Amino acid sequence: MYQGDPGSSNISEPFLLVADRYGEIILQVNITSGSTTTLPLGDVGQPAALDYDPLTDYVYWADDLNDKIHRARRDGSGRETILDITSDNSVFCLALDHAGGDIYWTDEDEHTISVAKMNGSSTRTLLTSSAVRSPYDLVLDPRNGLMYWADNGNDKIYRAAMDGSNPATIITGLSKPRAVTIDYREDRLYYSDGSHMYSSDLLGNDIQQLLYEDGKTVRGIAVDENYVYWSSSWSASPWQGKVGMLSKSNLTKTVLVEGLTYPFGIRLSTAAPPGVTTVNGNRFKITLLPSSLSGRV
Repeated sequence: MYQGDPGSSNISEPFLLVADRYGEIILQVNITSGSTTTLPLGDVGQPAALDYDPLTDYVYWADDLNDKIHRARRDGSGRETILDITSDNSVFCLALDHAGGDIYWTDEDEHTISVAKMNGSSTRTLLTSSAVRSPYDLVLDPRNGLMYWADNGNDKIYRAAMDGSNPATIITGLSKPRAVTIDYREDRLYYSDGSHMYSSDLLGNDIQQLLYEDGKTVRGIAVDENYVYWSSSWSASPWQGKVGMLSKSNLTKTVLVEGLTYPFGIRLSTAAPPGVTTVNGNRFKITLLPSSLSGRV
């Protein structure tokens, strides 16, 4: 648990959060030892996407089975349903804007990207578009007022302003894009296409292949200063899902967890999110971004 004043938090051990969709659990993975803990969140349904707020210790997840978005602290306290989704089995992406206090999510059936406050209030639709045909992952860049998503239906990576304006295609020619994230230190985009993982600049140029997972689909990506983390699964057989990490310096692969059913989204606790600056190692505090920043809600 965290210690400190209400405006800051301390994380004693770095960890990944992993949504195992068909295993119907959310795991905490120690990135040093690979040890795992199933978070005591109660019935999580089928968690298809998740995010984490280091300031409050809240885990947010989209329950694809019951069409709801929930949140709870890692110890299970404070659990509540913050959003009921009217569509069936359609929310595979969610992302937190920590500085703005907002949660973003996509709806495959409605072809929308929406936003609300982190408690589920003030809901509104930002974008309704054919570019949101079958979104599988969403990442925010509040520094630049932008959001990016991987759309498996259109086989493309898109970006738009965080208010939903100016949607544009930045990467084409894909066959199964499932994951996307940003390395905010290096201004690089990381994304998956089937069994492969790539990186590019934030305009979709300078594409580099980083990983090939033979026979599996890369479904989640997270990144820190030294490593890229991924989740993958093999749809032909259960219990073949795994979580691994890849050295940025030499592309050495290390498997952290095996035997998962169907791992989807992953999130890293110690990667300081946009709008939250790192102070004294693992200590976090809010740094509000300018309200006039182009593209912000």
